[in-house]
Amino acid sequence: MISQRSLLIVAHGESPSHALAQRMAATHQAVLATDGAIRVANALGLNVDYLSGDLDSVTPEELTQRAEGVLLIPTPDQERADLEKAILEAQHLGFESITVLGALGRRPDHTIANLALLLALPPEPTVVYADDYGFTRAISANGGVRSVAIVAEPGDTISLVAMATGVVVSAAGVEWPLHEEELLPGTRGVSNRAADSVVTITVHSGALFLIHLNRIATG
Repeated sequence: MISQRSLLIVAHGESPSHALAQRMAATHQAVLATDGAIRVANALGLNVDYLSGDLDSVTPEELTQRAEGVLLIPTPDQERADLEKAILEAQHLGFESITVLGALGRRPDHTIANLALLLALPPEPTVVYADDYGFTRAISANGGVRSVAIVAEPGDTISLVAMATGVVVSAAGVEWPLHEEELLPGTRGVSNRAADSVVTITVHSGALFLIHLNRIATG
């Protein structure tokens, strides 16, 4: 079932599998490619609805061949990367949830910057990075308490990673629950496991990354 007002963004990091791309496209209302990532989207057999970016990675010939019927959204601002600008445009277009393929991998500077971007974004719309291993998102208390419930298979890997001090978190539905415990930068929150079909993560203060990896991907 296609989720209403949901957008799939194809960025130019590590390309996902064809199967994942098709599965994600089937559950999103529209597809946006960032600049040269339209080549990736085309190779994955995706029907692109929007193309955004400074368009410096797409030749005029490619625009003619690949972007026929695609709404172009030029974003020439060089102070931000194409993915950040695409997410901001998606917010302006009224999308309520955003999934990004190709946000991670290939270049470590882009990977780190894109992860940092998750921490800087407002809680709405929801932005999730997807790859063939699973899903990555940020959860921020943002001055209050924020809970996120995710559907999981028992045995899935659930990792919580803090990037700064002052993070207090609870985790329910996992093999090793947390009850308003401080999570410091480091490896303590890595490789917990889902014990139930619903895992609930509550951030009482600070912000962290939630990484949900499926059992097949982690062996």
